[in-house]
Amino acid sequence: MHSRLIDALGPDEQVALIARLRPRTYKRGQTVFNEADPGDCIHLVQAGRLSVEMSTAQGQVIIVRVVQPGEHVGELALVHPDSRRSARVCALEPTETLALYRRDLDALRESQPGVDRFLVVALAELVRRTTDFAVELLLPPEQRVWRRLAVLAEAYGEAPIRMSQDDLARAAGTVRQTVNRVLRAGVQVGALSVDRGTIRVLDCVTVRQMALR
Repeated sequence: MHSRLIDALGPDEQVALIARLRPRTYKRGQTVFNEADPGDCIHLVQAGRLSVEMSTAQGQVIIVRVVQPGEHVGELALVHPDSRRSARVCALEPTETLALYRRDLDALRESQPGVDRFLVVALAELVRRTTDFAVELLLPPEQRVWRRLAVLAEAYGEAPIRMSQDDLARAAGTVRQTVNRVLRAGVQVGALSVDRGTIRVLDCVTVRQMALR
């Protein structure tokens, strides 16, 4: 079972929490939940990858995160009974998750107070991701594209990244022309290969170096 949140618990707490998890499966392109949907559970990703998409005030859709095995999404649903989803989440490929519903966690916390560590770790990671994303938005557009590529390379490894240039532009909060310029530069230095709807990272070290410039 892949989850840093579960790893933060003691043995007895892990057993009790695992018994409350519910398996879910999603096809490629299938929506897990939409922005503004009522939030009632957190998803612990076991296999596959999910994209997290948010809408800007101008109506632009930005892919802000790729959730991979061992990570989670939807943690705010565990905090407030009237919470609404702040982003749209969909499967980039066939994906398996374990869902923990708020009512099950609330019941478990009464008998296993130590389970609170699950929630504390989840919210601490949310604060860290939010801070990192806010800082990234202040960077030049080209660097934001490289940073998105570095994140995607970490998520996909040697597998092809099945994203169009428009998708990558939304992920970096920029325009297609900027993405095209970055991709052409990456191809020229041998760090990337690009096909229709597919990007493959050939040299992760170079991509990370470009992301930090």
